[in-house]
Amino acid sequence: MAFTNRNSVEPNGASDRSDRTWRARLSKTLKRWAGMKAAQDGAPVQETSALEYAPETVGLALAPVDRPDRTELQPTAADFEIFSNLGNLDRLNAAISEGTVRIAFAGDSIVEGDRDGLYEHSVVATVMRALREQNPAINFVVGNFSLSGRGIGALATETYVGQPYPENLSTGFYRPDGAPVTDQWPGGSVVGKSWMAHLKDFAPDFVMVMHGANDLSGSSVGNTTALKYVVGLISHFPKAPSIGVSTTALPAVSAGYQEEAQIAADGVRGVARELNLTLVDINRAFNLLRSGFDVDNLHYTRDDNFAGYPTGWHVEDGSTLSLANADASSMSGTGSALHHAQSLDIMIKATFSCPNWVFTTCALRYRSKGSAAHQYSAHVSSGFLALCWGATTIGYKAIGEIASGSKVVLQVDVRGALHRVYVNDVLQLSVHDYNYLRRGSHGVAIIGGTGTLTEFIVDKGNYCANGVPQLSDLDLYGGDACATHNHTPEGNGINHPTKLANSVCWAGSFSALTEHIRVQKESRQ
Repeated sequence: MAFTNRNSVEPNGASDRSDRTWRARLSKTLKRWAGMKAAQDGAPVQETSALEYAPETVGLALAPVDRPDRTELQPTAADFEIFSNLGNLDRLNAAISEGTVRIAFAGDSIVEGDRDGLYEHSVVATVMRALREQNPAINFVVGNFSLSGRGIGALATETYVGQPYPENLSTGFYRPDGAPVTDQWPGGSVVGKSWMAHLKDFAPDFVMVMHGANDLSGSSVGNTTALKYVVGLISHFPKAPSIGVSTTALPAVSAGYQEEAQIAADGVRGVARELNLTLVDINRAFNLLRSGFDVDNLHYTRDDNFAGYPTGWHVEDGSTLSLANADASSMSGTGSALHHAQSLDIMIKATFSCPNWVFTTCALRYRSKGSAAHQYSAHVSSGFLALCWGATTIGYKAIGEIASGSKVVLQVDVRGALHRVYVNDVLQLSVHDYNYLRRGSHGVAIIGGTGTLTEFIVDKGNYCANGVPQLSDLDLYGGDACATHNHTPEGNGINHPTKLANSVCWAGSFSALTEHIRVQKESRQ
């Protein structure tokens, strides 16, 4: 049963009128965060280790820190609008001009909105209420086609169809007509029609796909493959809509699945950028609010040369790689070595010189889990450049022959799912790949012949603490029964958000999109 709070005082005791909208609350939170960050400017940043912030104990939220200037993946945005990146909105913009905008949502129980809370407090209801209040001249026609307990795989399956009541969740679904009171499933589900076909027949101008909470396999490849397939189906609707996707929040720490949920969110973030989709980054907002970390703004530390080698490195059996000079700026020999230090994102660069490039391949390795089968590597030799995950080639380019004794500068720059490989400072490969998006080791290899490696530079991107948590799991998810809510309305104590969390985090993450719609309408009047 939904826990209903009819007290006019806002959650957490807020009685200030400026706290009574989700925009205002999120703005205040982020201004406090910005103030704390400003106060810390000039102070050393505390980098966290995997042991200090283990996923199974505190979750994976991250801290606001500076990203190197060379990356363009996260555009600068004002205040809380950093939580949305706007993609291709051509069809949505056209509908705004026409005066009627049809929006479809497809998601899980959180988006469905009537589990462990009132629908009027759900993320969809909150966002649509704001859009209608801000844009009275636009006729919003909304269909919330979300299903409790389902993941992105069900939406991608054409044989997952409507059924008579009662439904068999493993093979299909049933939903009654909820429109116009809630915008849920207008007309109700149709027996024999797929979930995707319901979306298509609604003829939306904008589709918001909001999955992840039920996609906890830990496989970023499986989740992103299904998501890309869904996006492909939607983009081929008779009236091709604009498409948005959202990242999932992490469950309560006590519920586990912190790493799996973060993997699901990281995959969605990568797909949004690869396919130029609008991204509503609930995961980023959630982690910032709960733990004071920023998952999409990593802190970079730089390592130069090979100081201390071989201490802190795993050198493969038979390797002859050794320091060639006293200042640890050069290494020579044959074989491979992995540094024990780990990172999420990385920029790794080295200059290789080989007596015979025809028989020698030089490589940079990263995001390694300790074995050749579970690591990325960029290989260069005379005539070719290759990027691999394990033994699978994910990028290849023919290059000119390399003269014996020549120096080659090899560089890999990795941000999330995007891998960019440079040879002699010229971009040669740009590949999105989802085999592994998490933390791993980095290293070097000279294979087949001998060679020398100099000017070894590594910038390691990792989570770091640089803020103060604003909301607890109790604030975000409530308790498992009314008696444990402590006056926190709604939520289930696991992954269904409270009224406060829906307003500040879930709906708040839509702010750049809602602002875009408002500005578009005003600019066309």
